[in-house]
Amino acid sequence: MMSCIGDNTEVKVPKYKSNKENIINKFKEAEDVELNWSFKSGFINGEFISDQNLTLNLEYPKKLKVDEKFLEEKINFSKRISDEEILNKKSFDYFIVNIYLGDSLIKEHKEKSNSEL
Repeated sequence: MMSCIGDNTEVKVPKYKSNKENIINKFKEAEDVELNWSFKSGFINGEFISDQNLTLNLEYPKKLKVDEKFLEEKINFSKRISDEEILNKKSFDYFIVNIYLGDSLIKEHKEKSNSEL
């Protein structure tokens, strides 16, 4: 489903290979997993700008010992799962992975997913 905003902007909705819960269930070690999409728009210097992103938030137990290798493995796993499960991932501007220990953000990974950027 797509909606039209103005003349040139379409709001994109994620399309899943199976369903959103199937993606979330792949992150068994995480205490909480959220997969969201966002649309932001506005005028900057008279020009209409929009930004459409997919964000995966992974929350791990506060007491978990985490190193750079752990973080990179989770980011790579997130990218692989999103490539496999989100059919229209490349139609969004960015894919963002946020990793939390408890409620503290310890790593943010943001990559362009739109081939037109």
